[in-house]
Amino acid sequence: MAHSEVIKLKSLLNTRDLGGIPAASGKKVRSNKIIRSGELQKADIDDLVKLYKEHDLRYVIDLRNATEARQKPDKIIEGLTYLSNPILTEKQMGMTHEEETDAETSEYVFVSRLIREGTSVAFMKGLYINFINDTYCLAQYKKLIDLFAADHEGAMLYHCSVGKDRVGMATFFLLKILGAKDDDIIEDFMLTNDCIEPDIARRIEKLSKKIDSPALEETFRSLFQVRKEYITTVFEAIQQDYGDFEHFMKKGLQVDDNEREILRRKYLA
Repeated sequence: MAHSEVIKLKSLLNTRDLGGIPAASGKKVRSNKIIRSGELQKADIDDLVKLYKEHDLRYVIDLRNATEARQKPDKIIEGLTYLSNPILTEKQMGMTHEEETDAETSEYVFVSRLIREGTSVAFMKGLYINFINDTYCLAQYKKLIDLFAADHEGAMLYHCSVGKDRVGMATFFLLKILGAKDDDIIEDFMLTNDCIEPDIARRIEKLSKKIDSPALEETFRSLFQVRKEYITTVFEAIQQDYGDFEHFMKKGLQVDDNEREILRRKYLA
C-alpha cells in the first residue's frame, strides 16, 4: 500500500504531497502538484517559502467556512494565490452563534455539547454522509475539482482546519478520479492521526483544565482524529445510493469522462 509523503516543516504537522501514490494505468501521482494540509495561520514564513521554492506551491485553497477563516486567517506570502472554497456552512458543522467568537471558545462549546449528548461518533458519521448527499457540499467539491482541472502552473494546496475531514474527502475524490485503489486511499486517510497526534494531546490537556469529564479524551479524539469507519461509511453509502464510484463521480460530483482524462493527463506520470 502507499500514502502521501509528509513534507517536513517546522510549523505544520499535517502537510503532505500526494505524489507517488499508484493510480490508473500503472502510473503514479506526480510530485509537487497536489498538496493537502491543515490551516496555515501558524505557518512559519520559512516553511511557506520552502513550499513555494521546493514544492512549487502557487495556490492555497481554503475549504473552511467564513467563521473559521476569520478566527484563524491563513498566512500567505507573496507569490501565493489564496482561494476560498468552503465545503460546509457553520450550521452544517454544528457551530452556534456562541461559537462565532474565537476558535478556543468554539472548541470548548462544541466538545462540551457533544460530551453531554454522547453523540460524537454519530455526529462525525453524519458529517461524512453529508459530504456525499448534500447538494451544497457536492457543488463545492465540484468547484474544487474544477480548480485542479483548470489550466495553471505549480502546485495547489487545499486545506481545512486540521486537514482530515473536508480535506480527507477531497483527497478521496481526487484519488478515486485518478484511479487510486481504495486500500491506498484508506491508508492515506488514516495517516492523518500519526501526523496530528502531538497537537491532539496538547489540545486535550488544555481542555481538561476547563472540562472535568471522563469522556473528554474519547469524545475529543472521535471529533478531531479520523477513524476508518468514517470513510468506510462513505464507501458503503456510495455503493448503496449510486452503485459504484463511477456513477457517483458523474451524477453526484458532475465530473464527466473528459474532465477525468484532463486530470489524469495533468497529474499522473
